[in-house]
Amino acid sequence: MTAVLNSLEQKGYIARSRDQVDKRKSNIYLTRAGQLLKSDLLPISMVVHGQATNGLSSAEMASLRKLLGHILGNLIALRKGGNELEAEEQP
Repeated sequence: MTAVLNSLEQKGYIARSRDQVDKRKSNIYLTRAGQLLKSDLLPISMVVHGQATNGLSSAEMASLRKLLGHILGNLIALRKGGNELEAEEQP
């Protein structure tokens, strides 16, 4: 994440400042260039999202979000813990 933020900051799309209450935290803001890029990219991302999820029902979308959230949680835990997850046995 840090590498992505550093790259965005170097390109002038974001600015960072230390949180006044908790100095361990940084606040991240879109710059004018970042806002312009967002206004260009948001409509494109909406079209791609619509194409990718075409034909999925609301229930399927909810299931997909839940499954992807679970997978993300596993990957975060793996990265934090440094432990390999054991492969489940297949029948």
